[in-house]
Amino acid sequence: MDKSLVFELPLNEKVRGLLKLECLFKHLRYSMHGHSAWDSRTAITTFMEIIRITSKTTLKAELIKEIEKKTGYLSRLSNNSETNFTLLDSSLTQLHAQLEQLHAIQGQPGKSLLKHPLTSEILRRSSGAIGICDFDLPYYHFWLNQPPKRRLSDLAIWIKPFTPFENSVKLLLNIIREHTYPEHKQANNGYFQHNLDSQTPYQLIRISLPPDTPYYVELSGGKHRFSARFLSSNTEAPNPSSITIDFDLNCCAI
Repeated sequence: MDKSLVFELPLNEKVRGLLKLECLFKHLRYSMHGHSAWDSRTAITTFMEIIRITSKTTLKAELIKEIEKKTGYLSRLSNNSETNFTLLDSSLTQLHAQLEQLHAIQGQPGKSLLKHPLTSEILRRSSGAIGICDFDLPYYHFWLNQPPKRRLSDLAIWIKPFTPFENSVKLLLNIIREHTYPEHKQANNGYFQHNLDSQTPYQLIRISLPPDTPYYVELSGGKHRFSARFLSSNTEAPNPSSITIDFDLNCCAI
């Protein structure tokens, strides 16, 4: 399906964490395309959440471990004659480069932000930048009213130390999403259940529908099985479909 509407279900906490960071970084980058003070406010709020997550002392080690695991798995594929070696070499090159970026990180990323008069004050608040009014932080109000070029320049400088995390998340999820064989399936009466081989390292379930579909999908499950409920968006209350719905299924494993 081209330009599909995709619903995803992470099958472990590692992938769940990667998806959350991916969402935050996308939100941040999108907000930085805007020039208004409200765009910058949204960018700051999102960035503060990224800082809170990446400040975990184990995140760097977890990303390195995942990249090393993916590198080992892909390296073993070089013995398979059916392997796409061009794609394999590209993936391995990217993984090695990303590993070097992570190893190069010294200490806590963005440590200087803890001393900056604006970001340090926002981080000190338990709610971050959410709900901060002009009278709460005069310097924040002052900064938001600076020219867009100044605000975007500051944001770019503050975000740069976190780029290795952003690139690592993006690369790992791309590799996970690529390791799958698409299957065409049908959900009878808007319900579908599928058993998973517990010996296969499934990471992510993806269900694709046409972009103009009137249905959305609620996914639930774990490493042994998952289920999908297709619900109509044309009613005020969630209403399960009573018809057979065609969709594409990707069970991503690596």
